[in-house]
Amino acid sequence: MSAFVKKQPQAKHYFELATTDLKFVFPDPGRLEGIRTSTQTILEMGGVNFKYDGAEKCQLMDINLKMSLSSRVAILGAN
Repeated sequence: MSAFVKKQPQAKHYFELATTDLKFVFPDPGRLEGIRTSTQTILEMGGVNFKYDGAEKCQLMDINLKMSLSSRVAILGAN
């Protein structure tokens, strides 16, 4: 890593360990109005396409999905 940091000094802070007392506290979101179970659909989309600005073609095409409170979703790929 040290050879990389010598070539790219601006990247040094990515490789340093630091401690902080900063803590995040989020309120309990509560229940969604009209949703009685964790398996009831809260979001539904069909035929969705996604393309980054300036890209020639869509990265996601014709996506259909249903999500509930018990859904676990991950979209992975290059940043």
